[in-house]
Amino acid sequence: MNRRVAAGVILGLWVLVVAWHIRREYFRPEAERFALAARTLPPGVAYYALYRGDRRAGWAQSEMDTLPAASGFLLRDRVSLNLPGMGPQGESETTTEAWYGPGLELDSLNYLSVIAADSVRVSGRMSGDSLLLVRVASGGDISDAELGTGGPLSLTTAWPLRMAAEERARPGDTYAVRLFDPATRSIRDVEIRVLERRLRTYPDSADTDSLTGAWIAVRHDTVQAWSLEQSVGELALASWVDEDGRILAAELPGDLRLERTAFELAFFTRERRVPE
Repeated sequence: MNRRVAAGVILGLWVLVVAWHIRREYFRPEAERFALAARTLPPGVAYYALYRGDRRAGWAQSEMDTLPAASGFLLRDRVSLNLPGMGPQGESETTTEAWYGPGLELDSLNYLSVIAADSVRVSGRMSGDSLLLVRVASGGDISDAELGTGGPLSLTTAWPLRMAAEERARPGDTYAVRLFDPATRSIRDVEIRVLERRLRTYPDSADTDSLTGAWIAVRHDTVQAWSLEQSVGELALASWVDEDGRILAAELPGDLRLERTAFELAFFTRERRVPE
């Protein structure tokens, strides 16, 4: 074999290797590419102050963790809400644990709602990709149901993570999301519209005021965020989500609003909110 032929063989092999590499990296199946992108989402905990109108109504926290061997994600959410007309001790508290696959598709969940002395437990498990098996325990009664999903499901705090992992949201984009609501045991289709993207700040550190002893914000974090509008039927709710898929602020039904803040300001502060 002369040098020209050998050089041609080597060049041809190099082209094949490059083509294989490009195909492997850029032409993966969509589910596989998304699962790889989702691995870049950072685990952590976010804390929230909950308002009804301009008054404090409770607190919330949302935690995301990764499962072993990149097998998926675990999301834990807890919300404590003061109930009007039930006195200072009148509260409802909900906790949700939800397990997701590598592509942030819902696998299973446990939900607990406690209002005064009453509690409701809901567990759910996907069977295949289009059937959700639900068990409800309340007041000593247990009931089972099968809900057709028409495809993968998500919960309220998980769909922003998927949007962030895709890294392609632009103003004017619209997303169709299918959510399961464990409180009502129902599945609903939600349309998410991206309105704008800009910098937002929120308190991420707090300390006590030396004169009053009250908790005050001492440091703010600035992040890139999307402004979103969530439409459920005729109801439209606004929210802000950062580039890691964490909710920064969100309107909720019942004149409620969620605002991300520092741990101390979420749990130890009950003052009247000063409108922005």
